[in-house]
Amino acid sequence: MRRLIPLPLLLLCACPAPVQHDPATISTHRLSRIEYVNTVRDLLGVEVADAADLPPDDPTEGYDHVAEGLATSPLHVELWEHVARQVAGDAMAEGIMEPLDEVVEAESGAVQATAGGAHGEIAWNLNTNGEIVWERSVPHAGRYRFSARVWGQQAGPDLALATLAANGLVVASTPVEARSVSEAEEIAVEVELHEGLNTLAVGFANDYWVEATGEDRNLFVDWLRLEGPTDGIGPNPRRAAILRCEPADSSVAACAEQILRPLARRAFRRPPTDEEVASLVQLVQLPVAEGDGFDDGVELAITALLLSPSFLFQVEVDPAPGSDVVRPLTDWEIASRLSYFLWSSMPDDTLLDAAAAGELQDAESVRVQALRMLDDPRADALAEGFAGQWLFIRGVADAIPDPWAFADFDEALRDSMAGEMRLFFESFLRTDRSLRELLSATEGAIDERLAAHYEVDGHPGGWATVDLGDAGRGGVLGQAGWLTATSYPARTSPVRRGKWVMEQLLCTSPPPPPPEVESFVEDPDATGTLRERFEAHRADPTCAACHQSMDEYGFALEAFDGIGQGRDTDGGAPIDDVGLLPDGTLVPGHEGLVAALLADPRLEPCIARQLYVYALGRVHVTEDALHLRAITEQFVDGGHSLSALVSAIVTADSFRLRRGGAP
Repeated sequence: MRRLIPLPLLLLCACPAPVQHDPATISTHRLSRIEYVNTVRDLLGVEVADAADLPPDDPTEGYDHVAEGLATSPLHVELWEHVARQVAGDAMAEGIMEPLDEVVEAESGAVQATAGGAHGEIAWNLNTNGEIVWERSVPHAGRYRFSARVWGQQAGPDLALATLAANGLVVASTPVEARSVSEAEEIAVEVELHEGLNTLAVGFANDYWVEATGEDRNLFVDWLRLEGPTDGIGPNPRRAAILRCEPADSSVAACAEQILRPLARRAFRRPPTDEEVASLVQLVQLPVAEGDGFDDGVELAITALLLSPSFLFQVEVDPAPGSDVVRPLTDWEIASRLSYFLWSSMPDDTLLDAAAAGELQDAESVRVQALRMLDDPRADALAEGFAGQWLFIRGVADAIPDPWAFADFDEALRDSMAGEMRLFFESFLRTDRSLRELLSATEGAIDERLAAHYEVDGHPGGWATVDLGDAGRGGVLGQAGWLTATSYPARTSPVRRGKWVMEQLLCTSPPPPPPEVESFVEDPDATGTLRERFEAHRADPTCAACHQSMDEYGFALEAFDGIGQGRDTDGGAPIDDVGLLPDGTLVPGHEGLVAALLADPRLEPCIARQLYVYALGRVHVTEDALHLRAITEQFVDGGHSLSALVSAIVTADSFRLRRGGAP
């Protein structure tokens, strides 16, 4: 029970004021490409069709939205203008007039295949596991029917297995009974597609071939078809949401202001000034004065909104930019920090209303808003933005395993790897489980493809949560996606894996190699394990200091090959997966490495630092040490949960205060 101190005693008490640590400052923060796309979506309901054409953002301290790494170039401005015109036009379009119905031949140049070859002019023969990929831009988001005409060359105990995928996720797996073109069958699924470019794929998932007998299972694909949207064709709901009024000739300005003032409040993440609104209203009046429609004027004003610095940047204006005086952020600035941290997008109306009411100056109110936002599906942006970079989920897409070294790898397996990692992190968003379980959890959601890859029997089908402990796996370090992303195309890399562990989990960088030292050169004729082949390189005293501090972490994971499959031998010799850390700790394999990391006092502070840098969107500076110490204590006291860590960060002085640019 909280006890009130009587006023006279309170006045007499020589209580020290709370210590306020330097919150440092943040450079002007341009929206990253992902933040830009998400903000346009949430502001206008429009998906940016040309998002892939926007310049990519270079990571700084591991994250691509850190202010110091977000340059602005003439190319950015040109592309922003192009996208703004396209988005404004889509938002103000009259409606969806014609449904899409398009068929492409599988053997035509309109699609690309990762395996097989043309079967005359009839079909494409997927003669090994692979996909036929069709990139198709759709004019409207919604549900579409994706189908293909297929048949199988059957062999072995099972029917040919076809998969249908949309935007990298397998959405249907279908055994194909047809055995010839005359029996060909149509397989179909309904998928949710976003406006703009989407990737559709038909895959073959269970290749079978016996060289001695010539038995061969293949999948033939005649055509691919896309129809839709199937969930309604009619007036454009985005346009209706924007147009709050229809002006008479004498009320163009009044109606334009009624439309644009609330729209600018959401776009700028603050109340627009009267001058800003007046400028936007003038843009509406220009086309009207020239004989064009009111809609044309609103479309022009929306284009201008999207090109405003107040939209393109997270603006935090210091009254005295060169002063080192600490000031509290405004409620609107705190709202933007919260939303771009947790959603990678703009604040919603609830958060903007809290800012308008002045509720975000109170730390507890900020914490309550953050927890509300964590429960929102938009918090899945943390899986894409934070975990995607911290845990290398994005690295799965960039991995290029050598097909000669890893014949079992295909695009369906890549999709499953990324899906496992994403679902695993999302489980920490949905529950208050300890983030230490990122390393120690033995249960995880896998599909049939990964079950076969991990040699897990009795999988029930689809994405199902199973115990992976018996397979010698658990946590991120046992996931095939991470193991693949930290390997070379043709082999594992103890150096890459060990360096990742040090930098991402312990926030400790290994010493840089001396300039005269050559990197390890692979001998194609060498025998024995990779560890044995490394020994000569590691024996050089100039190399030893660097490698002994990180290789041992990686050696503990050598029982997993370059695509994350378990193995007992390498190069014909038994695997030695026991690491010896610099402090003398023996690390016997994956399980021993997990135990060593959980016992390392650097783990919790590093987890806190990773999310802290991501939350603030700026590089780590000396002044952060005291903030991070308090945040880490609250994180540990809160059971190591994500919600406890988020609460500690958003209530810290460095999140709610700032100073000018003086050192």
